[in-house]
Amino acid sequence: MPDRIFKPKSLKEILAPDSRKNKKKMQWRGHPGAQKPLWAILDDPPPADWQPPVPVQSAASEVSKQPELTVTGHSVLGVGPTHTAIQYTPQNGQTEWISAGPDGGRLQSGVGALDNSNKPIGQRPTDAPQKNIRLGRITPPQGMRAAEYWKRLKLLDSRYGDNVDYDLFPEIQNSYNSNSYTRGLIEASGGTSTVPFDHLVGGASPLPPQNFPAPHVRENGLADSLKPQRPAFFRRKF
Repeated sequence: MPDRIFKPKSLKEILAPDSRKNKKKMQWRGHPGAQKPLWAILDDPPPADWQPPVPVQSAASEVSKQPELTVTGHSVLGVGPTHTAIQYTPQNGQTEWISAGPDGGRLQSGVGALDNSNKPIGQRPTDAPQKNIRLGRITPPQGMRAAEYWKRLKLLDSRYGDNVDYDLFPEIQNSYNSNSYTRGLIEASGGTSTVPFDHLVGGASPLPPQNFPAPHVRENGLADSLKPQRPAFFRRKF
């Protein structure tokens, strides 16, 4: 076999027009809440070391073959920052979610669900699976099943007193938003998530675990809720 001879490119070949012009143009696709890079804003080609992000989004209403815990979300008013929620989809049964939002200047949370006709009931119907997309997965603490972990999440949510200050942009003031609540509840319950919360508005400021105090269990085996008791029509839907 003859030896291969290295043949360097000529200066003319090196300075030739970029052959990528004939290729399909690269499109920027980032996760919700991600800042668009300068090259995408200027409609320039991406840097040589740029890699397209792995798509993790899908319709939150898609049917899962296994019990599934996910972070879902949507853009506030369709154009604003990303708002997140926690969704549980059992293998057989009712899809439920936990989320928080503003009400009277306070960050208030609640549990919603789909009824037998797939209509949202309970709190915060704007976080129903038909309204949100999946942003990432949630992993329960080691050794805990999804159904058990969901019960823990709902218990801790009931222990939150709906009493911290709300602000759409928590970084401006000493306050929290829905992303602060989602991350804070996941971390206080011992779970983890694949969602890059630091890239979401308020996600870098999780609600501290002391806002989810340990429950006092009554003799009948039920835990007391710390949520204020008020008529449902006083609770704002966001």
